[in-house]
Amino acid sequence: MKTEIDPIDALKARFIASRGYWDVASAALLALDCGFFTTAVVLAEVAGKADLLPPKIKALLRLAF
Repeated sequence: MKTEIDPIDALKARFIASRGYWDVASAALLALDCGFFTTAVVLAEVAGKADLLPPKIKALLRLAF
């Protein structure tokens, strides 16, 4: 039997894997605008993985979202 993964749960898991936490504000933003939340997660992942930015700038980007 094959079970389908809910895209919302997959996005939540991706956020937790990237950031290490899940909070009420994240849940509210996801419920309010899934498209925006998806884009923000992707951008945060790129900023975190790319070694082009200094650590302080990466930290500021994480604080912004």
